[in-house]
Amino acid sequence: MPRNQGLQKRIRPAARRIALISVLGFAATAGPLAVAPAAEAATTRGGCTLNPLAPILAQDDPKDGERTINYRISLDCAADRRLEVQQEIYVVTPRRSMRKGATTHTRTFKDTGGKFRLSTISRLPDTGAEREDVYHRIRFITRSRDGKWDSGWTEWDTSKTATFKHNK
Repeated sequence: MPRNQGLQKRIRPAARRIALISVLGFAATAGPLAVAPAAEAATTRGGCTLNPLAPILAQDDPKDGERTINYRISLDCAADRRLEVQQEIYVVTPRRSMRKGATTHTRTFKDTGGKFRLSTISRLPDTGAEREDVYHRIRFITRSRDGKWDSGWTEWDTSKTATFKHNK
């Protein structure tokens, strides 16, 4: 047996172990990143700018004390625009984000544009945890007064995550 062949046999398993540890270490840190949404970011297209805002507490239901959450969207559109917004609501669990609802908003800006807020009020999801982490994401498309779409759907924009405690 050549002199350095035994040395190569000992180095290769060690290198494999280091590579495996590196991959497992990366996977452990990447796991939580897969569920955490990106920070708030505004998108501008077709004469409109939209921004999904962090969810806030709307109120406690007087009947059963359950919390309702306001998922807000700030928007600023030019005149002569028709806006269609798709919104999805999520709750973060230890394993993944789960979609808990969806809605579509439409708004028409005729002679004047302006700044507005859209709101979707929804009950705080209950995954059995004491606290719930929630967020929402939006995408939109605009149409000009002549009825032609200015562009395709934007990419999804995600709000910051907010944490709410149940009243139970």
